[in-house]
Amino acid sequence: MSHSRSAFALRLSILLCVACLLSISTRLTTKVSSYPELKIFDAPGARQVFNVTVPFGTTLTSYSVLTLGAPNLDFSSVPRGTTCPNVVAGTCTIEVQFKPTAFGRRQGALVLNDASGNVLLTVSLNGASHEPMTPIGSGTTSTFAGNGKGGDGGPAIDALLAGPTGIAVDGFGNHYIADRKDNKIRKVSPSGVISTFAGTGSQGYFGDGGPATSATLNGPMSVLVDGAGFVYIADTGNNVARMVNTSGIISTYAGQYYAPGTIPPKVCARAINSVGDGCPANQIVLNAPVDLVLCHSQNIHISDQMNNRIRTIIRTTYKTITQVGNGQVGYNGDGELNTKAELNRPTGIAMDADNYIYVADTGNHIIRKTLLDGNTPTPIATIAGIPGRAGNLGDGGPAVSAELNSPRGVQVDAAGDVFVSDSDSKVVREVDARNGVISTILGTAMSGHGDDSGLRAGTELHAPSGILLDEFGKLYIADTQSASIRRVDFAQAPLTDHPLRASSDSRNGSGIKIAARD
Repeated sequence: MSHSRSAFALRLSILLCVACLLSISTRLTTKVSSYPELKIFDAPGARQVFNVTVPFGTTLTSYSVLTLGAPNLDFSSVPRGTTCPNVVAGTCTIEVQFKPTAFGRRQGALVLNDASGNVLLTVSLNGASHEPMTPIGSGTTSTFAGNGKGGDGGPAIDALLAGPTGIAVDGFGNHYIADRKDNKIRKVSPSGVISTFAGTGSQGYFGDGGPATSATLNGPMSVLVDGAGFVYIADTGNNVARMVNTSGIISTYAGQYYAPGTIPPKVCARAINSVGDGCPANQIVLNAPVDLVLCHSQNIHISDQMNNRIRTIIRTTYKTITQVGNGQVGYNGDGELNTKAELNRPTGIAMDADNYIYVADTGNHIIRKTLLDGNTPTPIATIAGIPGRAGNLGDGGPAVSAELNSPRGVQVDAAGDVFVSDSDSKVVREVDARNGVISTILGTAMSGHGDDSGLRAGTELHAPSGILLDEFGKLYIADTQSASIRRVDFAQAPLTDHPLRASSDSRNGSGIKIAARD
C-alpha cells in the first residue's frame, strides 16, 4: 500500500513540475499586449486609454506616440491617464489624444520599446479631420525633383532621376520617390536635399536583413509610410513588397520572390486559392505589385496588377485576404460585390476617411470605388470613365460619362474630391465630390515638360503616374517619361499648422503660410 502511495505521489509531483514548467514557458514567451489593440478615433479631441500588459521577463522602458513616424503631431500622450513606462511584468496605461494638425486622414502609432530600443508592440492609431477644402485656385507649377544631372547630397531639383512612378511623405516632411528605372527609392529632405534611401541601382533581389542602401530592388513602382514611420516598397519586378524599419534595415514584408515570367513558388498548405489567400503575407504569391495604401486599421492593401486583385495584409494577424477582384481580367459591371468583381490590370489605389478604397482600373480605363468592411463584401461602382473606352473627353460633365485613357494614379482629399493621373491623356483630372463633375486641372494633353515659371493651366506632362496630395494642398505628380516630380501649389490651398514642417527654403519650401493655433 505504501509503495502504491509513493508511486502516486511521484506521478503527481512530476505532473505538477511539468505544469509549472509549462506555466513558466508560457509566461516567458507571452508578448506585450494592449487593449484595445488598435484605435480609430471618431472625432478631433477624442481620447483613448490603452491598457498594456507586460509579461514576466520583459521590461517596458519607453514608448512613443507617432504620426507617420514623427512624435506628438496628430496624436499625443496625455500625462494624466498614463502610468507607463518602466514596467516589469505588470500592467500600465497610456492615454492618447487625437488632435489633428491637418485635414483628412491621419495615421499614427503607439510604439512600445525595451531598454535596448527593440519594439515590443506597435498599436495602430487612425483618425480623420472632416473639414471642407477651399476650392482649388489657379496655382503655379514647379519641379520638385529631377530633370537635372546631379546626385545625392545636392538639391533635388538638380538631381537626375530615371523614371519616377510613385511618391510618399512622412511625418517629418521627408518625401520618398520610387524611381523605377533606377531601381532605387530616393529621399528628399524638408530642405530639398536628395539622397538614396533604398537600393544600389543594380537590378536584383538581395539584402534582406541589412541596410536598405545596400539592398537591390527591381523596378520599384510605389512607396508608402505607415504610422510608425516604417517605409514599404512595391518591389514590382521582384513580385514582393519590402519593408524598411526606422533603423534602415530592409526585409520582405509580403510575397515571395520569383523572376517575372517564371513559375511562382508554392503558397502555404492552408491557402484557399492559388495566390495564397489565408496564408501569412510572406507565403503568398504576388504578380507585379504596383501600389500600396493603408486603411483605418493600417492593414496594408496592395494592387496586385497581374493577379487582378487588391490584396489585404491584416496587420494584427499577418494573414492575407482579397477584398477587391476575383482574379479574372475583365469587367462584369457595377453593383457586383467587390470580391466578385473583375478588374483589368489595376494600378493606383487610395483610401478616404470613410474607409472606401479607390482603384485605378487601368485596363478598363475607369476609376472604381468600394467600401472595405472587413470580411463582408460590398458593392463596387465606377465613379469616373466609361468601361473599355479610352479617350480624353468629357470635361465639364459627369465623370461617369467622361473618357479616361489608362489612369494610373488616384488620390482623395478631405472633402472627397478625387484626383486622377490620366496617364496616356497626359493630364491630371479632378472629380468634384459635390456634383460628380470632372475637369482637367493640370496638363494640356501634349507631351512635354513645360515651363515651371507659369500658371498650371499651361503645364505639359509626359505620362503622369503616381500622385500625392498632401495636407497643405500641394499636389505632387510622378511624371515618369519626363523623369521628374512636378508640384502644384494651389493658390487657394487651405491654411494649416504642422510644427515639424514649418520650415521652407527659397527653392523647395511650401510657400504656404502656416497658421498659428491656440
